[in-house]
Amino acid sequence: MAAAGKKLVKSSPPTNPTTYLAPNVGGSIASQWPEFDEEDVVSFLEEFDEIAEAHGIHEKRRCVKLKYCLPKDKVSEVTLYEGYLRGDWEQLKKDLLYAYPQMASSSKRLLKKLAELTKERWTMHGLRSKVLMYQSLVRATDGANMSNNVQANTLIHTLPKVLERKMMDSTLEGGVMPPLARVAEKILAEAANVEYWAEVSHDERDEKP
Repeated sequence: MAAAGKKLVKSSPPTNPTTYLAPNVGGSIASQWPEFDEEDVVSFLEEFDEIAEAHGIHEKRRCVKLKYCLPKDKVSEVTLYEGYLRGDWEQLKKDLLYAYPQMASSSKRLLKKLAELTKERWTMHGLRSKVLMYQSLVRATDGANMSNNVQANTLIHTLPKVLERKMMDSTLEGGVMPPLARVAEKILAEAANVEYWAEVSHDERDEKP
């Protein structure tokens, strides 16, 4: 019995949807589940599927698990979707994408890819593809909120050290940073030069008796 004058308060589940899990629905991996992001449903579902696959959670169970990743105000809505009622995970994903069309999310995903691409220093292997990818992502995100100088310097500082040193000395034109496309062109030309002399050096070593 409650003490006199004290009001009984019904406890509510934790507000963090990543930790509010039903029994036997992946509770041991609670901290790994993504939070539902209605502005980027595609990325949310990709991450959700990756984790579910890694822990052997089959598709029908994913329908049940999904609601414990949702904010409380979305649960009643999502549990009425055709895919949820039928236990059809592929249909439920379509339902979610229809209900939350991607708008700014496309740009958000591209910015995330750009950050991942430049997170670590590159090697010479696949360099051309990475430079072209960087240019493409910067264009697709309307400059990624960076000035031309920042775009160029970010690219240069992600290069292999041998190239970074060369580009730091030769990139500026009349003391001014040229447009990113021109910087990328210079990088690819210098990379081809570095690779050529590396091959020549290798061949010369092979020819020595």
